[in-house]
Amino acid sequence: MTITDLERWKARIAASEATLLTPAVKMGADFLISARNDDHGWGQYKSLPLDLYSSSLALQALRSCTQQDLEPDIRSSTIALRSEILKRSENLAVVDLIASLRILNGVRLKTDDARHLLDQVVERLTSMRRGFGWGEPTPSILVTAEALTEISGNVGLDQFRLWVESLVEEQ
Repeated sequence: MTITDLERWKARIAASEATLLTPAVKMGADFLISARNDDHGWGQYKSLPLDLYSSSLALQALRSCTQQDLEPDIRSSTIALRSEILKRSENLAVVDLIASLRILNGVRLKTDDARHLLDQVVERLTSMRRGFGWGEPTPSILVTAEALTEISGNVGLDQFRLWVESLVEEQ
C-alpha cells in the first residue's frame, strides 16, 4: 500500500493541530488557575467574589485537561467549593444548584456526608421543577437541559430513569 499525497497532508495537519492544541490548552488552564480567588473559587471575572456557576465551569474545564500537574488545584478547588455548597445549600437558586451538581459530578463520594450533600442538592433541584422543566417564570430549554444533564450524571442511570418515569406519571 502506498501513501498518497492527500494522506500525507492529512497526517501533517493532524500532527500540527495536536502540536498547537497542547500549548493552547495549557495557556487556558494557566489563565483559569491564575484567575482563581484566594477562596479557591472563581467569580465571573478575575478578582470578583465566588460565583458557583462560574466556578463550576472553570472546574469542569480544568478537569477536561489531561495535565497531571493540575490535580492539586482541581482537588483544592473541589474541596473548597463543596464546603461552599454545604454552607449555602438551603438558599441556592436553580442555576447554583445545577452548578453544585457540576462541581460534585465526577467526585468520588467516599463519605456519607458527601453522599448526603449530593442527595440534598438533587432533592432541592427536583423540588424546584415546574412541570417537565426548570426556569423562572416558565421552564427554560437551557436551564432544563443543564439540570437534566447534571442530575443524570450524578444520580446514576437507573435512578434517573425511575425519576423521569415518576415525572411522566405525575403529568
